[in-house]
Amino acid sequence: MENLVPSASLLSSWEADLSRLGSADFTAREEATLRLMTQGPALRGRLLAAKEGADPEIARRVDEISESQPFRQQEAWLESAVAWLAQNPDEFLQNWLVAYIPWVEQTEPNPTSQWLMDRLLECSARTNRWDWARQLHPGSAPLLRLAAARAPVGPFGIAGTNRGEWANESDPRIRFVLAKRKLSLQSTDAAKELARLLLSLPESDALEAEALLQTIAGPEANGFVALMRLGKLDRTGCSKAWLEWLEKPESQSHGQPAKMHPKRTLVVEFDGPRGGRIQELGNNWKSLWSMEGLSGPNSVQFLPGGNLLIAERTACRVTERTRSGQVRWEQTLASGPISAIRTAFGTTIIATFQEVVEMDSVGKEIRKHTHSSGFREVKSLPQGSLRCVTGDGNIQILNESWQITHMVKPERHSQGAAYWASVADLSPEKMLVSLGGTGRLVEINQEGQISWEAAVPAVVHAQRLANGNTLVCSFDGRALVELDATGKEVGRLSLEGRPFLAIQR
Repeated sequence: MENLVPSASLLSSWEADLSRLGSADFTAREEATLRLMTQGPALRGRLLAAKEGADPEIARRVDEISESQPFRQQEAWLESAVAWLAQNPDEFLQNWLVAYIPWVEQTEPNPTSQWLMDRLLECSARTNRWDWARQLHPGSAPLLRLAAARAPVGPFGIAGTNRGEWANESDPRIRFVLAKRKLSLQSTDAAKELARLLLSLPESDALEAEALLQTIAGPEANGFVALMRLGKLDRTGCSKAWLEWLEKPESQSHGQPAKMHPKRTLVVEFDGPRGGRIQELGNNWKSLWSMEGLSGPNSVQFLPGGNLLIAERTACRVTERTRSGQVRWEQTLASGPISAIRTAFGTTIIATFQEVVEMDSVGKEIRKHTHSSGFREVKSLPQGSLRCVTGDGNIQILNESWQITHMVKPERHSQGAAYWASVADLSPEKMLVSLGGTGRLVEINQEGQISWEAAVPAVVHAQRLANGNTLVCSFDGRALVELDATGKEVGRLSLEGRPFLAIQR
């Protein structure tokens, strides 16, 4: 493995051999070609750079090196080694990946360097070792600064909340990461930064920034402006409109973006006459968009760039799709997934009734969590932790290392989890638990004591609304039901299919 870690002397020898590819001496060209063939993936970026604007002889030899069996064997070995080591993350893998930082520092971003940094972030998150991020500085390569911005520690600080962090940062992608981190604190400065970044972000990031702004403000605040118009980006018009809106007094409250009443309700229907369906409803329950023909969707996650990650239980697969339904990525499974989570580090956490598994970007299993009664719901929490609801009604909190740090069970009705159960946070001390088998919705504290409950047939999901009422999915009732503070039904929307999830946002 040592020859895959490029030292300063090795980098120098690469440059010398790359320059010899165009030598007038045939022997020198041949010897340089053979030496470079044995270097493997760490050389990929240098090869691509050498080919740019090169004479035909150098371009031909670069292609010969890239396609040679020794070179491709080295690349396959590297990917297999990292995938194998990632199953048991330790300091060896961490140090091995950190050793590539000097090479990443000296090369332009390319698929190999990006792949290595993604693996480093994955490993650091699992081992909770971020020493490398603390050692980076403002003059580091853009790819390294971007990785450090995604880390919980580093040159940008623990929380990423200082306006000066992005004021002097030239890379819009890094400013975007920092603005998103501060956005979680309801910062108006962060919202304005998102509006400014619409001018310079790559298209997928710009669309994500616009979606975040719409989430903050609600669709009515700026609904007449769309970043994408007839297949083209209207960056200037959209950025200007958002900045003007954010300057209005009615858009702010104590220096924070105003929290408008939710205007959109995301609904996931498990089945129906048009198959499983995901749709978003606006005012008067009018459908704003929908995706139909799915096979038993259980959960959905909005991904950066606008795609959706969907757990399709009946089809035993997890798919990443565009809003139009086109499949961009797919992972098939032996049993039906009940949830899927794409993490900030590029891994995917998939839960089935039997187990919770985290997979890396090439589909290799990283780690697994099981329980004797299986699972009903798995959600991600801040700082990389998970919340798992088991089939016997236990609510488990797992830390970033997937160790159980807290477990609680409702004092009554927990047997209803055998059918289905889900949890929604009300506060740091209270949770709203849906128990489908017993048809009970209960509000509990961290010890499982019930302070409020209501009866709803086959309740599988619930959300406490801003007005104090509760939005409930009645699965077998094929309806969304709104309850007041006393548990009395005050509204109902009948659906074609059985709803698994409904979230106002």
